[in-house]
Amino acid sequence: MHSMIQDLRYGIRSLLKHPGFSAVAVITLALGIGANTAIFSVVNAVSLRPLSYPHADRIVYVLEGRLSDPKFEGSYSPQNFIDMRSRNHSFDSYAAVNFVSFTLTSDRQPEALNGVLASADFGRVIGVTPALGRWFTTEEDVAGKEHVAVISDGLWKRGFGADPQIVGKSIQLNLEPYTVIGVMPPDDNFPSANYEVWAPLALESSRYDRGHGFLQGVARLKPHVTVEQTRVDLQNIEEQIKTESPSWGRDLTVRVVPLREHLFGDLDRPLMILLGAVAVVLLVACVNVANLMFGRATTRWKEMALRSALGA
Repeated sequence: MHSMIQDLRYGIRSLLKHPGFSAVAVITLALGIGANTAIFSVVNAVSLRPLSYPHADRIVYVLEGRLSDPKFEGSYSPQNFIDMRSRNHSFDSYAAVNFVSFTLTSDRQPEALNGVLASADFGRVIGVTPALGRWFTTEEDVAGKEHVAVISDGLWKRGFGADPQIVGKSIQLNLEPYTVIGVMPPDDNFPSANYEVWAPLALESSRYDRGHGFLQGVARLKPHVTVEQTRVDLQNIEEQIKTESPSWGRDLTVRVVPLREHLFGDLDRPLMILLGAVAVVLLVACVNVANLMFGRATTRWKEMALRSALGA
């Protein structure tokens, strides 16, 4: 222990004796390590860390695509949603969603909130149980019923002081009364942390024709059903729809996109390449510092030889 303390003191004195060398070495290593840490944090969030939803690999988005544009991702009509929900063989649960804005009005300043209008199966799709209360039911997902809403943990704490009796109370959203029926767990907001209100879609499908697209679908696949099998299943349904409605969208098709890919895009390969590049930068930084230390050591070889001869 005494020898270790002596070595530590000697090392500190050596660093202070050559501040320029010490600064260059520390900055070089800090830049290399900092770049690696930053990029790894992004890679971990996007590619490595699992999403918070149970069995998130089974959650997919169902979107409208175009045969002429493989990258197009659009919305589809209530009629198509109903047909796909009733005819598919791939989904354990399937919900339509529409992303909207709400304005919360209270005694404080009005606050703009991102929200989701969703059909009744939404809670089953994402697999998250509210920390307080419950999800809305099929009976509440009907036009003309009393408005109900589930709010985020952040909104509950920020806007209502984490009131444990919030369930059953009324709040004003878009100047309409909504009864709070649930509070989400922390960090489980869907589709992202920016969304803070979930309410029934209350879809009136008879009001819209097949070409009126404003919905996206989210679904939980049955166990052992693959994304590719689901694509084939839904494309067959869409061909049936085109046969039944010849005037509707000959260029349209259905897209099935895994949840992670929809949220983050196809970033795995570019991020891994970037992580490899910054790892090389760290390696170069270590080699440069090693060369600096080697160069410094060669200038002291006579001193080292004398110390060795004296037994120091």
